[in-house]
Amino acid sequence: MTVLEVGWVLRKDLTEAAANGLAGQGHENTVYELSGKLMTQEELVSALGDILGKEVPEQQFDDATYVDIMKGAGVPEAYLPMLVNT
Repeated sequence: MTVLEVGWVLRKDLTEAAANGLAGQGHENTVYELSGKLMTQEELVSALGDILGKEVPEQQFDDATYVDIMKGAGVPEAYLPMLVNT
């Protein structure tokens, strides 16, 4: 089984960082990579459960099952390969 870690980050935090970079001085020709703390999906689900104050079940699916779930949710066919690859 492959364990993937993702740098989850809130959109508002990215927005604040971008605004500070655009409004401040000395950022010309500078590239910033913005990310959150690396977490596995299991760690993310656990943190979400702590925030919500209840258990959040972690579910893992193979690609075909995930595609079927997304189709059932009304996701357009054109987006499915991108979602599976992500």
